[in-house]
Amino acid sequence: MAMASNDDGEQIWAKQERLTLLDALIAATSRRDEVFAVLSRSEDPERAVSELRQLLSIEEIPARAIVDLQLRRFTSGERQKLADMRAELLSELD
Repeated sequence: MAMASNDDGEQIWAKQERLTLLDALIAATSRRDEVFAVLSRSEDPERAVSELRQLLSIEEIPARAIVDLQLRRFTSGERQKLADMRAELLSELD
C-alpha cells in the first residue's frame, strides 16, 4: 500500500513540475516581444537564460525550455493549447 502512496506522490510532484513549466511557457508566449528582445540581444544561450529568469521571475529549467522553444509555440493556436493543458493539469491536481 505504501508503494501506491509513493507513486501518487511522485505523480503529483511531476504534475506540479509540469504546471510550473506550463506557467513559464504561457508567460513567455504572452510577453513574446520582450522574450524575443532578450533572445536577440543575448550573446549566448546562458545569458538568455539568465535574463529570462529575471524578466519572467522563473527558475532555470523553465528558462532553458523557453530558450529551446520552437517559434511555432508563439502562435495563438499553440498558446491556446498551452492554456488548455494548464487547465487540465490544474483540474487533475485539485
